[in-house]
Amino acid sequence: MIEYIRGSIAELSPTMAVLDANGVGYGLSISLNTFTAIQGLSGDVKLYVYESIREDAFQLWGFATKVERELFLLLTSVSGVGPASARVILSSMTTRELCDAISRSDERLLKSAKGIGGKTAQRIIVELKDKIVALGIDAAAAGPSGASTGTIVANKEVMDEAVAAQLASGQPVDVSQPAEAASTEVQVKTTDAVRIRSSADDSSDANIIAKSAAGDTFTRIGEEGNWSKIKYKDTTAYIRSDFLTTAESTDTGTGDGAAAAPAGGAGTVTVTKSDVNVRNKAGTDGDIIGKAASGSSYTLKGESGEWYEIDYNGQSGFIRNDMASKN
Repeated sequence: MIEYIRGSIAELSPTMAVLDANGVGYGLSISLNTFTAIQGLSGDVKLYVYESIREDAFQLWGFATKVERELFLLLTSVSGVGPASARVILSSMTTRELCDAISRSDERLLKSAKGIGGKTAQRIIVELKDKIVALGIDAAAAGPSGASTGTIVANKEVMDEAVAAQLASGQPVDVSQPAEAASTEVQVKTTDAVRIRSSADDSSDANIIAKSAAGDTFTRIGEEGNWSKIKYKDTTAYIRSDFLTTAESTDTGTGDGAAAAPAGGAGTVTVTKSDVNVRNKAGTDGDIIGKAASGSSYTLKGESGEWYEIDYNGQSGFIRNDMASKN
């Protein structure tokens, strides 16, 4: 495993640091605390590392101090708190303030971090209060409360910009211009079969609430790191942004699941069952070309007996009419 990387800063933004170590550029995702600590430094910089390894991604996280890394790991051990949410928390307050909030059960301060609700804040307090003491990273160990510590957020303006950027695309931004939070509703379409989750975290399968087929469309209402927040039935849910592309339709839909299908044709149909088979022709002898998630909507091209012909990812597909309702 990699304990730390020491090198010169090749690129730096509030969300990403690229360190040049012996001619190799290492991209590390960072919090605003780490950004503030290393901004403007010349010569070599040392960042402690956490390696996040999944089937579909390998990501390095960098921290100016071991304490911040330990807090990051503790936060991500809490159900419903993924790496992106942990970074937002660490970008919203100093390590000392975070330890203070947990030890004093200050739910209000934890909820001040964008995207952290009351239930999540309560879980953080309950699950981590004893752990931060047991590991020796209570408020005293996290550092002084004065402005002398290098991990103190330099100013509120930069913090707001960086946190907004992290909640949006997660890509590096120019801190000289205010970043815009992703609040505009946008129609997006899945590029592959993908899991729909109740929280922005894929560290376990416990939060999977449905599966979406390739070509399903949804209304995106926000972004959190690498995740898109979507309207799903009568609630909000999350899909990995790298499995989405912008749909051609600009209709904001009804908010009851997937986005409304593009206008035209004979209307639309909404799937009412889970994982409905989409076939290449009407009849059970047709080949299955995909699955339609409950709540997804499609353009109705025609009807053939007990089958609806729909526009499925740019081609004709057929689903049983007792598995969907005509809008």
